[in-house]
Amino acid sequence: MSGDNLVKLGHLARFGNGQDWKKVAADDGEFPVYGSGGQFGWASDFLHDGEAILFGRKGTVDHPIYVDGKFWTVDTMYYAVPNTDRCRGKYLYYWATTIPFKTIATNTALPSVTSMDLSQLYVPLPPFETQQRIADYLDRETAEIDAAVADLDRYVKLLEKRGKVLIEKTVNGGTYSFSPLWSKIRVQNGFAFDSEKFSPTKELPVAKIGNVLPGDFSEFIDASELPSESFLIKDGDLVVGMSGDFNRTIWNKGKAALNQRVCILKPIADDDIRYINYAIGSGLKKIHSTKFSTTLKNLSTEEILAIRVPHRTVTEQKEIATYLDKETAEINDLVVESTRLRDLLLKRRSVLIAEVVTGRKQV
Repeated sequence: MSGDNLVKLGHLARFGNGQDWKKVAADDGEFPVYGSGGQFGWASDFLHDGEAILFGRKGTVDHPIYVDGKFWTVDTMYYAVPNTDRCRGKYLYYWATTIPFKTIATNTALPSVTSMDLSQLYVPLPPFETQQRIADYLDRETAEIDAAVADLDRYVKLLEKRGKVLIEKTVNGGTYSFSPLWSKIRVQNGFAFDSEKFSPTKELPVAKIGNVLPGDFSEFIDASELPSESFLIKDGDLVVGMSGDFNRTIWNKGKAALNQRVCILKPIADDDIRYINYAIGSGLKKIHSTKFSTTLKNLSTEEILAIRVPHRTVTEQKEIATYLDKETAEINDLVVESTRLRDLLLKRRSVLIAEVVTGRKQV
């Protein structure tokens, strides 16, 4: 589209600020409450009635949301009310999804944008009829993509549930006696245990809550973020996140630094670390599902030590671990492939919107 069709967003929409929703929170409220991730609650009152594009002010700033009707949005969001004399709200939303937010957001741990920054952005503005045609076309095309993404999300959840059930049945099945986990391991919590110390450098990744995930640790942080003396995770250690989504364990396959709220489990006997990994992971999932509902809390060392796992001979442990390694690897491969397809669909969605809104693709 030509430069003559570019108009500042501030001339096409009026910005309003979201507000704290606690004063209007109501389980039986009739008005949806939106955050940067979409609707998450209900309110007894509303901030605006009609079309609006919601923009994140802090944190997640790169996911605009289209709404139409009465709504409330939190104080970390803006809502932009389109000037319907000049533009179609849905067209403006699709354009908003193409904003290069990295170029206008602050480069900090918690990215933020201002309504002034957003207002200064230029919007390609074709005639009303063209805007409507673009919006209608993108509604149809993105609906198909979104449906396919939703199907893949459901499939991944089913696969993950299948893996969880397989592990629980395999670990807990059979006529075996049970023993407390504390008889099988010793626990290193945070910096409190006498592990090997080292001066933190950028050469080693850091085990933090956010990267206690399957596979090798890969996140590096600046040494200034760690105490002057930190602890070293060695090959074969079992690492557990103790905050938030703590029902994740990883059998470590390389050296890493230990950050706070991460627990290391070290087998004392000749137990198979793979088996212990499956067993404690199953126990943590049970704690997570029974103790907490939606709000994620902290896990204590005592709760880890209270987990009971089936006591088996080392030979039995190895047999079970080898079986689960094979079966879960097949499930994980399906999850990875499904996630890859999902990401490709979302990328296709973004490219399609950008091409249509900028006029590179005619509809």
